[in-house]
Amino acid sequence: MTAGTVAVLCAAVLGACSTQETAGPESGVTIEEIQEPQNFYEGEYLGQRVTVSAEVTDVLDPSSFELAGQEYGEDSLLVQTAAPTEVRQGEVVRVVGTVGQYHRFAESEGVPPVQYDMYEEYETEAYLYDATIEEIGA
Repeated sequence: MTAGTVAVLCAAVLGACSTQETAGPESGVTIEEIQEPQNFYEGEYLGQRVTVSAEVTDVLDPSSFELAGQEYGEDSLLVQTAAPTEVRQGEVVRVVGTVGQYHRFAESEGVPPVQYDMYEEYETEAYLYDATIEEIGA
C-alpha cells in the first residue's frame, strides 16, 4: 500500500468519525470551516466563492434563509440570494455564494446592502451573498 493510499484511507475514516451534521453530499466546504475564526478573520474564505450543502433551518424572507452545519444549528450560516428563491425549512440544498461579513462592507465594494437590524443576530459572522441554490434532497 502506498503512502498516498494510506492518506486517503485515513482521511475517509476520520471523516466518517466526525460529529453529526446536516450537510448534504459534495458539500465543498462546511459551515463550520467558514465560521471558524482563524479561517474567517484571517481571510481564507472572506471574499471567496464557496459551495456548501446543508439543511435549511429557517426561511427569513424570499431572498434570505439560514443553513445549519451541525445537528443543533450551532454554526448557522445566513444566505442571501440575488433573486427571490423558494426554499423550505428542512430541505437540503447546495448553495454557491461569496463569503462576506455584511456589516463591514459598503455597497460600493460590490456587496449588496443588507438591512442591519433584520440580521443583528448575525453581527460579525460570515454569510453568503449573491448565492445560487440547488435542491439536493429533503
